[in-house]
Amino acid sequence: FLDTAVGSYVKLFAVKKLTFGRNRDVKKLVERFDKEIEILRKLKHPNIVNLISFVKMIEKERAWLIFPWASRGNVKQFLQTGNWEIPERVALIEDVSRGLSFLHTQNPPICHGDLKSLNIVVDQDFKAIIVDFGSARTVSSRKAKRPRPGRRLQPTLAVQAAGHSTDSIQSLISTIITDHMPFHQISNDSCVVLRIMQGELPPVRTNKKLAQLRTMCTLLMRCWEEKSMRRPTATECLEVIEQLPSARPSKIAIDHEIGERVRSAALWNALGELNFDIGSCTMALHQFNKSLEISKSENDNKLSSLVHRNLGDIHYIEGRWEDAVDAYEESQRLALLGGLERLDETSLCRLMDSYTELGWLHEAQELFDNIVIDPHDGQGWEDVVESSYKLGKASYELGQYERAIVVYERARNIHQNKQEYTEPLYSLHHSAILYCLYGRYADAKRIFEKLKIVQDPPLEGMSSVLIALRTPVRLLYCEERGDWADVLVRFVSICTNEGRYNDALAVYNEIWHIRELQGRKKEVADTLKCIGHLYVDLERYKEAESVYKEGHAISRDEGDQLGTVKFLLCIAEVYCIGGLYDDAVRMHQQAGRICYMERLGELYVDTVNRLGEVYRWTERYEEAVESFREAREFAALVDYPNGKADALRGLRLTFAGEGDYEEAMKRLKRAASVFRNSGDTESLLKCNLAIQEIEEMDSEQAIE
Repeated sequence: FLDTAVGSYVKLFAVKKLTFGRNRDVKKLVERFDKEIEILRKLKHPNIVNLISFVKMIEKERAWLIFPWASRGNVKQFLQTGNWEIPERVALIEDVSRGLSFLHTQNPPICHGDLKSLNIVVDQDFKAIIVDFGSARTVSSRKAKRPRPGRRLQPTLAVQAAGHSTDSIQSLISTIITDHMPFHQISNDSCVVLRIMQGELPPVRTNKKLAQLRTMCTLLMRCWEEKSMRRPTATECLEVIEQLPSARPSKIAIDHEIGERVRSAALWNALGELNFDIGSCTMALHQFNKSLEISKSENDNKLSSLVHRNLGDIHYIEGRWEDAVDAYEESQRLALLGGLERLDETSLCRLMDSYTELGWLHEAQELFDNIVIDPHDGQGWEDVVESSYKLGKASYELGQYERAIVVYERARNIHQNKQEYTEPLYSLHHSAILYCLYGRYADAKRIFEKLKIVQDPPLEGMSSVLIALRTPVRLLYCEERGDWADVLVRFVSICTNEGRYNDALAVYNEIWHIRELQGRKKEVADTLKCIGHLYVDLERYKEAESVYKEGHAISRDEGDQLGTVKFLLCIAEVYCIGGLYDDAVRMHQQAGRICYMERLGELYVDTVNRLGEVYRWTERYEEAVESFREAREFAALVDYPNGKADALRGLRLTFAGEGDYEEAMKRLKRAASVFRNSGDTESLLKCNLAIQEIEEMDSEQAIE
C-alpha cells in the first residue's frame, strides 16, 4: 500500500505490482497488464474494484495498478475476525453476486476467471468487492470453452454468451457460509477432480449452516448440474440470493452485562426471517420483537414497517387474525411514513384474508378495491386471486350476493389468461347459482360448461349448490342432459357422507329426470334403486316400495334379469321391515327362480339364504333349515365359501331358536372356520359374537 500524507490526513491505497524477472516473457506480461487496465477502466460498479490510476514504466521495470484500500482484508481474513451470523454472510454473498451479474451481463460478457475468497475484499463499510482481474477476459459463445473442473471451478464453466455459468460462485458461497471451501479435507486437486468426475459432490443439505438456507441449497445443487445450460446464470443466482434474509455486517460490540454481542435491528430482523423460513416461529417472534424495539428507538420507520409485516406473517400463519390485522395495518402506516408506497401484494392479500376471517367484509372489500394488479404481470396476481375468492366465498355465505358476484368476476378476469391456474369449485358453484338468481342464464351456462369438465372431487358441503340449480339446469340443457347427470353423480356421495339424505335425494331426483329425458333406461333404473335406498334410510318405506317397483318394471321390460333380481330383493327387504313376511317370501322365491334359470350361482345362494332368514324370523324352522341346507349345497357346487358360511350360520341360528344349542355351536364353529380360511374378518367377528351369544343362551337355559 501507499501512504499519502496531506497535513495530518493519511490516505491508504492498495497497489498491485507487476513482477519482472530474467526468465519471464516481458511482452506477455505487458499484454496482460494492458488487458487488465482495459477491462477495469470500463467497469463502474459498487462491487467491482475501482481502478484509481496506474504506473507504467517498462524500461525501469515498474508497472503498478492503484486501487482503494480495503481495510478489512479479503473475505477469508474478515470472516476470521468474528463469529458472523448467517444473514451477515449472506449480505457478502449478495455483494459478490451483484458484481458477478454485472460482469456477466456486459457486452461482450466478462469472465473473472479466478473467483475465490482471496480475490474478494471487504471495505470499511463491510461491503464485499471483487478484485484481481489479471485472469479476466471477454468471451463469446463461439470461443467459450469448458475449463477443467477443480475444487473452485467445480463443474462450472467459464461464462458463456448465453450467461449459463456462475463463475465458480458455488465454491465461494460454501466458503463464506461454512468457512470451508468444498472438499477442504482433500489437499490434492487431482483427487477432487476425480471425485467430481465420478459424480461425488460435496454435501449441501446435511451441512448445519447451509441447511438453514433451503433456497440456497437448491441453488447450489443447480450450480452442480453437469450440463451447462441447466445451471443458473449469475443473474438468476442473484435473484435467488436477494430473497434470502441478509443484514450488512457491522462492528462487533459486546454487551458486558449479558456477555452477548450487541446486534443491530436489521440483524435481529434477518435472524427472525431466517427462523421463520425454517418454521421456528417462536424464536422468530422473539427476534422480530427485539428488532422492533431497536428500530423504534432509532425512528427507523422503513425497518419498523418491515418488522411489523413479518410479525403479521407469523400471526397470519398461526391464525391469530386480529393480531395479524394490527401488525399489517401498522406496517402500512409506517411504510407511508418511511416514504414507501404500500405493502407488497402478498401482505395486502394476507391482510384482506384476515379481514375476511374476522367477518370484516367491508374492510376487506375496501382493500380489495384498492389493490391494483396487472393481469399480465408475473408477480403477485395469484395471491390477489386466491384472496379474492376467499372474500367472494365469505360474501356469498353471508348473503351479500352482489358483492360476491363482483369479487368473483374480478378474480376471474385476473387469471383468465393464466392457463396454469384452476378456479376453485366453490366459486364456480356460487357463480352459477347467483347468475341463475339474477336471470343471467348465458353466464350461468358458461359456468356450467366449466363444471362439466372438472375432474377433481367436489368440496364438502357443496352438494346444496346442485339442489338449488335443479330448474336452471333443465332450462339450460336439452340434448346434453346425460353429460350433466354424470356431473351430478359426483355430488351425491358428499351428501350421504354428511348424513344429508334429503339433499342427496334431491340430487338423485334431478339425475332421474335428466336420464329419463335422455332415454337411458338402464341408468334410470340404477338411479331409482339409489333413490329407494335413500327412502329406506329416511324410513319412508311406502315411497321406497313404489320406487323399487318402478325400477323392477323397467329392468324386467329391458330384459335385465340381474337388475330384476336386485329390485325383487329390495322390495322383499321393505316388506320384511313392514312385517309383511309372506309377501317377502314371495319376492325371494321369484328372485330365486330367476337366478336358477339364469345360472346366477352366487346370487342364487344369497337369495336362498335370505329366504331362510325370513323363515327363521317367522319361526318356520323346518322351511328355514331346508332353505339353508339348499344354499349350503349349492354354494359348495359353485365354490362360494362365503355363501356356504352364511348358510352354516343360518342353520346355527335356526337350531338355537329350536333350543338345539349343541348342533348350533357345531355349525357355528364350522362357519367360523370357513370365514377364517377365506380371510373374511368381518364375518368371522360376527361368528365369534354369535358363539358368545349361544353360550350365554345355553347358560340361561341351564339355570332355568
